[in-house]
Amino acid sequence: MKFKKVFLWLGIVAVAVVVASLLGRSLLIKQGLQSGVKKSLGMELTIREINVGLFRTDIRVEGLKIYNPEGFEGELLADLPLIFVDYELGPMLKDKVHLHEVELNINEIVVVRNKNGEVNLNRLKPISAGTGKAPTKRPPEEEWEMKIDRLILTINSVKFVDYFLREEPLTIEIPIGVDHEVFEDLNSVDEIVQVVALRTIMAAGLTNIGIGVEDLAAGLEDVRGEGMRRLEEITEKASEAVEEVDQEVKARLDEAEEKVEEFLEKLRVPEEK
Repeated sequence: MKFKKVFLWLGIVAVAVVVASLLGRSLLIKQGLQSGVKKSLGMELTIREINVGLFRTDIRVEGLKIYNPEGFEGELLADLPLIFVDYELGPMLKDKVHLHEVELNINEIVVVRNKNGEVNLNRLKPISAGTGKAPTKRPPEEEWEMKIDRLILTINSVKFVDYFLREEPLTIEIPIGVDHEVFEDLNSVDEIVQVVALRTIMAAGLTNIGIGVEDLAAGLEDVRGEGMRRLEEITEKASEAVEEVDQEVKARLDEAEEKVEEFLEKLRVPEEK
């Protein structure tokens, strides 16, 4: 009987230790994630809850909110109800990060153009620091090698708020329905940010508000997957549409120039013989 009580107490203590370890690990991961994402994005964020698998290598992040930098009206930049990460533990002991899968569920992204014509997405560190160039690498002694096999991206809607040259802001809600699109072979958090920003801008048709699509795509040449193919198709169609508009404008300008010449010709006084 005494042995049973001893084993019972040992069991309770073991469970308590495991729970305490799990809670401690969750807290450490939460703090590390908040610090790491903030450092990567250059913006403030909050996390409501984080759950770490006890016997599984997965992390669930719930209620992550990213806030706008100073100089942009409104607080929220992005609302992510759920992030799921499936990671490999072994490489982390060797200063490497191997994520088998990252699933981002984004409820809404708020794109703001302020009164000076600046767009909030341009303040994201991977975009502002790597304009037209591949992201700058850290010194080897500080660098963690990262490999992300699959990014699964869902974005429900985009809100565009425009204060530029307006007394009252223009607000447009744009449902875009990016649903579980898959991007493969990413190598950094910066590339995830670039993919999300690029997909947002292209899906919402906001390519003319002051964000360089070429800058957003810099360094993403090796990213593969169905989502990337879809993005390339949209980009190609957008380029074709712009080219068609340019051709139409040129044709109309040529036509207008011809009409002006005809009108001027009629006004000319005939020369005396």
